[in-house]
Amino acid sequence: MKFIIITCFLILSALGANAVSDFDSAFGRVPTVSQKEAEAIKDAATAPDAKSALTVLKSASENQWAGAGIFFNLANLYAAEQNYDMAISNYKKSLEKLPSFFMAQKNLGFVYAKNGNLELAYSELKKALALSGGSDTDILLWLTSRYADCGDFTAALSCCNQALIYSPMSHSAQIAKARILLELGMFKESQWLCQKLLADNIKDSDALSTLILARAKNGDYIGSIAACRLLKALHDSAKLPLNLGDLYYNVGLYSNAVDCYSKDGNQDKTINALLAMIYSDDAQNALKYCPKISSSVSHKLQAFALSVMGKKKEAFDEFAAYFKTDPDDSVAANFYAQLALEQKEYQIAEEFFTRAMSDTKLEISAMYGLMRVAIARDDTSEALKIARRIFAKTKNLELQSYIKYLDEQSSQ
Repeated sequence: MKFIIITCFLILSALGANAVSDFDSAFGRVPTVSQKEAEAIKDAATAPDAKSALTVLKSASENQWAGAGIFFNLANLYAAEQNYDMAISNYKKSLEKLPSFFMAQKNLGFVYAKNGNLELAYSELKKALALSGGSDTDILLWLTSRYADCGDFTAALSCCNQALIYSPMSHSAQIAKARILLELGMFKESQWLCQKLLADNIKDSDALSTLILARAKNGDYIGSIAACRLLKALHDSAKLPLNLGDLYYNVGLYSNAVDCYSKDGNQDKTINALLAMIYSDDAQNALKYCPKISSSVSHKLQAFALSVMGKKKEAFDEFAAYFKTDPDDSVAANFYAQLALEQKEYQIAEEFFTRAMSDTKLEISAMYGLMRVAIARDDTSEALKIARRIFAKTKNLELQSYIKYLDEQSSQ
């Protein structure tokens, strides 16, 4: 009987654009096929559609002369149709005919992966890798990803480096390595690899995204911001791997952070950034941003800003507006009470220091405030009672002399 050799690559190409091209490889043995097998494969390759090709090969597979090539190509068609169970069955039949058939072994592993069975995929792809002599880049990169997903970044890096030996210019392998280096804490090495890729292609969004992370993890927030800006300039729709507002916040560029947070609709972070502006000598600019806060918190922020700017009366009025809708804010209550005391609004000061006392973190501060209110009212007896309560809680020795002084005053 006459036999001919047909390479797997030519078979897959002949089956048309729907063939499982991501399973192709030039490694390993290819099966010899008989004349009948060759004719069946040719008929399938020239069939008008995948359904017709399947019919041809299914019919051929029922014959005793059907060999590894028939079952392999039948499996490829099932895989292209996403009928993974049937693809797996036929790859196995192909391997029963020719156990050293690398392409069938490799495709079997990848179809298991596509079918969600990662454990079997791993087992079959390890066999395929052995058949390839450890040199198939597709398998090595799949193993790289698998190890990384399992948190074994040392094994992932080993597979990735092996892939780069056989495909040194592989972009996927280089990006994978840069990201694995990040996970291993090798930030400078990751950054260097990303910069190398960007030297060849400044528009490489994968390299830019990884560079943003590498610089930030290495503490170079300014460099990370620059990479973010470049990525957005080159790819407007690109999703940044880090929040640009957070990067600005980390380097003290609070107004830029406010712009980013506002644009993202993150009100909590916008408020925090505004507070940072207020207490970092930029209260006047913060005041301009406060109206961007839609809730009553805007009044509180304006009150804090005005207070820092020395405009105590205006700050007092903003706090009053805030407490009409948010009466239970103990921090603001403590601040407002202090302003009220300065404005000689003793009743208001007493009321809001008392509210602030409900917060255990502010209790002592608020009690000192109440003591000052009593002193401002010349109520030495009340001031003495509060001072004694403070001492009972704090055992502050410095307060003892003041208690003695108040005691003397109240007894006069």
